[in-house]
Amino acid sequence: MPLYDTCMVSVVTSGISSSYIENREPEIVISPNPVRDKLMIRDRADAVIRRVVVYTLDGREVMNVRYDNMGVNVSALRSGMYIIKAYIDDDRTAYRRFYKE
Repeated sequence: MPLYDTCMVSVVTSGISSSYIENREPEIVISPNPVRDKLMIRDRADAVIRRVVVYTLDGREVMNVRYDNMGVNVSALRSGMYIIKAYIDDDRTAYRRFYKE
């Protein structure tokens, strides 16, 4: 388990605390983590991911893109920890934390 998945941060983003995000079984898999340029996302149930929103830890939305299975270009983001929210085709949303190098 990467170091970034085990740290606890008590920040609330869109009504979900990051400790809630990391204390649940992840519904999506992201790689690489940490990431430099392109973040790949996969749903554990192989459902289609339609949209991805990226938030800073203080809750600011910094990216909102349609996901096309080719990854999310995060190269323009500053280095640091972020929360990703994935909108999945079967009416689920999933959250993960990632570190941008």
